[in-house]
Amino acid sequence: MGNIRVLQVTSLKLFSGSHEEAYKAALMDAKQFIIRKTYYWRGIQEKSLLVFLFVELDDGDRVLLP
Repeated sequence: MGNIRVLQVTSLKLFSGSHEEAYKAALMDAKQFIIRKTYYWRGIQEKSLLVFLFVELDDGDRVLLP
């Protein structure tokens, strides 16, 4: 997020949802998620590329993230 893109006005559509719905849509567009809870982590802490986190996302899904 934070990138500036020039768009044609004719390609835009009015969003008539709530602020919360707009926020969730923006997160999905940017492929970002809210982590509600971290259950555990595994790996070598000093080498962040070798760490995995088992987390619960805001939508209730539980996933293992590198």
